[in-house]
Amino acid sequence: MMEGEYYDACTRSDGSGIPHGRQGFDLLNLPSESFHEPSSHAAQSILADTKASPSEKCDRLHAQGMMKFKQADFPAAATFLQAALQHSMEHGLAAATDLALPLVGNALYSQGLANFALPFYQRSCRGKLHSKDRAGEARAHANIGAAYQHLGNVDLAMRHHEQGIRLAEAANDRSALAAGLSGMGIALYSMALYDRAIEQYRRAAVIYREIGDKAREGATLGNLGNVYHAQASFGAAEEYHEKHAELAREAGDQVGLAVALGNLANVYQAQGRYTLALGHHTQVQGIATATGDLGALCRSFTGSASAHESLGRAAQAHLLHHQALGLAERTGDVTLQAQIHGSLGSVALDLGRLEAATDHLAKALDMSTALQDEAGIGRVHGILGRAHQAWQAHHSRRSRGGGGGGGHRRRQLHHQQQAIEHYTLAVASATRIGDRAGQSRATAALASAELDAGHPDRALALLHQALETAKAIEDVAGQGRAEAMLGSVFRSMGRLVEAEAALDAAASTSARMGDHQGEARSCSLLAAVLQAQGRAVDAGVTYRRAYALARRVGDTGAQVGSLAQLALLCQSSNGAAMDPAVPADRCLAHGLGLAEQAVALLCNADEERGDVVPVAVAAAVAEQTAAFEVNQLFLIDSAQYARGLALADCARELAIQELQAPGDGDGDGDGGGNDDDQQVHQRPRPAVATPEQLLAPVLAANVAVVYYTVQTVPNAELFVWCLTPSVAGDTVDVTYARQKIPSRQQLLLLVAAARRHVLTVGGMARGAALAADEQSLGFLRQVLLPAPVFAAVEQIPPRCSIVFSPCTELCDVPFSALPMPDGRYLIEHRPVAMAYSMKQLARSLDAFGAGGGEAESVPLVFGAPQPVPEGLRPTPASADAELRAVSLLLGCSADELLVGGAATKDAIAARLSPEQGTGIAAPTIVHSCTLAVGGDGLAARPGLVCCGPDGGEHEDEGGGGGGGGTAAAAAA
Repeated sequence: MMEGEYYDACTRSDGSGIPHGRQGFDLLNLPSESFHEPSSHAAQSILADTKASPSEKCDRLHAQGMMKFKQADFPAAATFLQAALQHSMEHGLAAATDLALPLVGNALYSQGLANFALPFYQRSCRGKLHSKDRAGEARAHANIGAAYQHLGNVDLAMRHHEQGIRLAEAANDRSALAAGLSGMGIALYSMALYDRAIEQYRRAAVIYREIGDKAREGATLGNLGNVYHAQASFGAAEEYHEKHAELAREAGDQVGLAVALGNLANVYQAQGRYTLALGHHTQVQGIATATGDLGALCRSFTGSASAHESLGRAAQAHLLHHQALGLAERTGDVTLQAQIHGSLGSVALDLGRLEAATDHLAKALDMSTALQDEAGIGRVHGILGRAHQAWQAHHSRRSRGGGGGGGHRRRQLHHQQQAIEHYTLAVASATRIGDRAGQSRATAALASAELDAGHPDRALALLHQALETAKAIEDVAGQGRAEAMLGSVFRSMGRLVEAEAALDAAASTSARMGDHQGEARSCSLLAAVLQAQGRAVDAGVTYRRAYALARRVGDTGAQVGSLAQLALLCQSSNGAAMDPAVPADRCLAHGLGLAEQAVALLCNADEERGDVVPVAVAAAVAEQTAAFEVNQLFLIDSAQYARGLALADCARELAIQELQAPGDGDGDGDGGGNDDDQQVHQRPRPAVATPEQLLAPVLAANVAVVYYTVQTVPNAELFVWCLTPSVAGDTVDVTYARQKIPSRQQLLLLVAAARRHVLTVGGMARGAALAADEQSLGFLRQVLLPAPVFAAVEQIPPRCSIVFSPCTELCDVPFSALPMPDGRYLIEHRPVAMAYSMKQLARSLDAFGAGGGEAESVPLVFGAPQPVPEGLRPTPASADAELRAVSLLLGCSADELLVGGAATKDAIAARLSPEQGTGIAAPTIVHSCTLAVGGDGLAARPGLVCCGPDGGEHEDEGGGGGGGGTAAAAAA
């Protein structure tokens, strides 16, 4: 790099943001990030050479610094160049000082430390002004303008570029003039003034061509390609990047070739051509490895990660971002480190690892704030908004599931507000630095948060604002995004005509810019709107278009959703919506084939391509859930009940995995997530079991299983399976019933009333309210045990237990208290147990020996406490016999069975959480029979059981009057 030569990054519009500069500090008081201890020792060795003159020492330090710079070892480069600068200043070597000043600035700039680089550029500019070196002063203004550009101060950047252009024209220095024009182009590009940016880049490219500088001509053409990319003119963008690559090859500019190929990859990715994009990123990695360009290698890893993330391969994206982070730390590029932490946070959200996402985003925000990087701060606030929306959805699921009382609802509202605040801050950041495209994106994201908060009118106003901004700056991608979101909001408000118009516009916009993935999503939403309008044929055509586009870009989730909806249409429209050539009597089989194809895509992903969607995402995505429901519906309609149950159980296992997903705890998302040593542990998808595998536990344990699912499409219905051992005991009889329910919400209200009856039956409630709840309980028994199922249950021998496997809506049903026709409760007829899925039942049997497992269990059986606390109803007389029978089955010792007077709070608590050193093991399986639970306070505190009073006097802990107590079930 020659004296006064501007840094190539000054002509790159890579969108990275750098902080506002700090003025008035010692030029040699550099940040710790720029210090490299081994290089410092090497520099000291050069300076200690008594045989070399000061000028020779400066030359050697300069040579070492430039070598490190070309190797992208920027901290080492800064250390050598700083030593050269200090030595030249101490010995009055003006020429060496003038040479070192901009070079130290370049080394700092390359680390994302433009706030520290700026004073070196300014000092260099003053020196050129003093020496009346107009061309050198022009280059210095180009450097200062680039620094201010990255600091987010576009006005100052343009002022310096304009000054540099005037000086270069006065000095007739065409190279410096081209540098100023390129810098001006970057500033205009950042303000989305694309036509003016193109004009400046074209002028610069002509000059570089005339002076024979092919490397910089190519870089400038690449910048033109970036402008056309921003305008979604992908054909023109691809052409200019190809020209850049060609010129770089001719000039032997491997660094420029890597940049050109990386930019081509970005264009292909924007069009959904992910295979081509990944291929170009691989080429960049080969070039960067050969040249030792760690910066290019780092950028190629982040580009590849982005492509994998778009394909739903979050695990691969996670790994590549971590590799990029290691390289950014080696090069000392703090700004890039902050960007990668933000990307890791985004990928962690895709993986459902909310705590890890929060941790990465906190680091990104801290680093960007320390750098005063306005663009970076805004970018992180946008991702933090997404994170809070994910936490909001998490607590919403927990709240609907009935756990945590009102705590989840309060946290949900907290994260809802936090999402709005972070998106608002993102809009403010983009506005301050003049990033109108970023302003449009952040405004659209803010609209989504307002919609989540139940403010559709605010969301519409914000989306119209985002759309107008995108159109004004010709941001076609932003326009398509805003149109699609407008369609979704109109659809949620029932304004279907407006939704259709917006989504049709979004699909057209995506098609015009070659964004097949965006077009597929818009088509899928549009088809749903057409379906809601009763236009089944048009909806079928649009779903088929969405499926073809999703298949073209390899979007598994979108393919699954389109197939599921097509299958449902096939049933509801007698096949006409799917294909007029399909006869009406074949539509059921045709729909079943489509639904099975959707589930096959979901459950049998290609592991070689890394297309395994994380379980936390798979269980939550509506299209994939619909695929299971639709396929189950077709199987049942085809009288394939066992296969339908196997599919339902596979979906149930996905839901279990979602609840157990790493990082998806009940925290508030305030950090502390562990990135698990850079590894992503993805559980394999649960496979759909064969009917034989599914029914095996029924015979192994000699139990009856009653299994429930609630179907949401096309209508709300309750599906009930009853699995009972045959009389011979060698086969399983499958009984199936299908119950229409008014709505999911009314079913939950019915369950709540039944539960309230059980909790208050001991005298806590009186009169009409109790009678109404008792009536609800009776009605619920008729719904949950319809005539065919009840008849099958009645035929099993009395020694057989009934295992209920409820869906989410029925988890709070007091199955043991279901009233029988003879007036007794179900628990008085036979033992009752719960298992959330058939596979969970099989695992339990294996763990505790019934299924042939060898694991040793530590049981605890308690209940039927005596005396019963005042105001609470005692357990039925059969409870004592049941508990003793269970204790024999589990092989309980005397101290593992706590019945009657032995079932005190202290005794139960001591067994649940034994003190260390006592030699007593905590139980691995707990069986209790305590129907006598009462009071609203207890009902809101899950994990409490009723037990008899202790012998001594102690404070009542909520078990009712008379000294009764409660014990928290610490083991289950």
